[in-house]
Formats: sequence, structure tokens, C-alpha cells
Amino acid sequence: IDAKGPFGGQWKGLVLYVFCSSAVIAGFGFLLFRRRLVQPILALQQATGIIAGGEFGKTVDVDGPRELMELSQALTTMSVALEAFRTQSQEQVASLEEANLALLSTQEDLVKSEKLATVGRLAAGIAHEVGNPLAAVVGYVDLLSQGLSDAVLEKEILNRCGAELERIQ
Repeated sequence: IDAKGPFGGQWKGLVLYVFCSSAVIAGFGFLLFRRRLVQPILALQQATGIIAGGEFGKTVDVDGPRELMELSQALTTMSVALEAFRTQSQEQVASLEEANLALLSTQEDLVKSEKLATVGRLAAGIAHEVGNPLAAVVGYVDLLSQGLSDAVLEKEILNRCGAELERIQ
């Protein structure tokens, strides 16, 4: 065996060939790995950030392995569902605000009606409190106008008239 090894001078060439071939295969593998796996994952990550920022309804399309495509479809479905939910929530909030305004208006009307009813009851009570003594005074005056012959009875009727007028006051 000579000093150059069992393959002679070819050893260095073989090592160089294996090294270059490995570098080319590794470079090609890296590019393929990046294109088929890393770029779709980055696209999903970017779309997720956009959706998380509130831009719902976004369609996410990636070209990659089946699992990433399924994840992309699930993300699109979620984004569309979130947009529909947001729209429904906004409609419900608007409906609740409208109902709340109608309720406040009805409540104000009810308070006004209650105030008017209270004033009506107060007026009826006052009319009753004034009407009874007034009717008595009218009756006493009618008796006095008939001309009673008893001075004591006239004085008593005048005293009762005064008492009833005092009640009215």
C-alpha cells in the first residue's frame, strides 16, 4: 500500500465529490423545506395575527402539506364565523339599545301618568273636603232664609255655619 492510501490520489477527489454532492442535496433540501413547510407556517402565523387584530372574514389560503392546508381551511372557517358572530352581536346590541330607549320613554310616560293620577286624587280629595262643609253651609243658609222663630236655634245654626266655614278654610 502506498502512502496515498488504498485509493491512491483519488481519495481527495472522492471526499470533495461527496462533500459537494452533500452540500447541493442539503441546499436543495433546505429550499424545499422552506418552500413547503416554513413559508406556509409563516403565512398562517401572519393570517392569525391579522384575525387576532380584528379583521374577521379573512380567507387564508396556503399551499403546503395536507395538515397545513386543513389548518388553513379551519382558520378561514373560524374567521368567517367570527365575522358572522360580530355582525350578529352588533345587530343584537343595536336592538337592545333601541329597546332600552323605548323602555326609558315608556318609563317617563308612566311617571307622568302617575303624577297626573296623584294630582287627580288630590283634587278629588280636596273637592270632597270642601264639598261636604259647603253643602252643610248651603243647607243652614236655606234654613235661615225660611225665617226661623227661635232665636236660640238661629244662633246655633249660625255657629254651625261658622264651624263648617272654618273647616273649609
